[in-house]
Amino acid sequence: MNSPWLLVALFIFHDGEEVLFLPTWVQKNAVLFDELESKLPFLKRSLHLLRHHNQKQFNISVLLELAVLSFFSAAAVLFPQITWIRIAFISVLVLFTLHLVFHVVQSLFIHKVVPGTITSILVFLPSLILWKNQIQSAGITWGLSMFYGLIVAILFIPLFPVILKIGHWAASPTKKLE
Repeated sequence: MNSPWLLVALFIFHDGEEVLFLPTWVQKNAVLFDELESKLPFLKRSLHLLRHHNQKQFNISVLLELAVLSFFSAAAVLFPQITWIRIAFISVLVLFTLHLVFHVVQSLFIHKVVPGTITSILVFLPSLILWKNQIQSAGITWGLSMFYGLIVAILFIPLFPVILKIGHWAASPTKKLE
């Protein structure tokens, strides 16, 4: 379990659950989103984008995320000897693994199973094993990989609303970015 392509497979399995259930779940939980927007104003923009996505728009956003993960996985496979590429891949893997934990924390926080939680539990261990194997072969520590993951998170998390906006725009009949 050391192939960077495993990350892509885990992502497809995990995000498949989100693609199948999240848009409908968001609609059914409108009151919850109202509460979250008032309690967590710093998330208001992202929650608003998520609430106003239809299935096609959400699917395009997930496809963009898959393209990014596939790019990093392909780079890690094609250029394993280039240190910064390996570190970048490990950082993305760290971010994905922490994303899995976040789904479980979300479910505990709101006292409801959030789409993505079931597959998060199922793919957590394979993701963790891949992470362990990758850092061992790269010769770095858990702590250093977490640090690199934090750097990628600082760069990537602000892109999440942008990815949602692109998905919204690409699936809109008028193609107008708001």
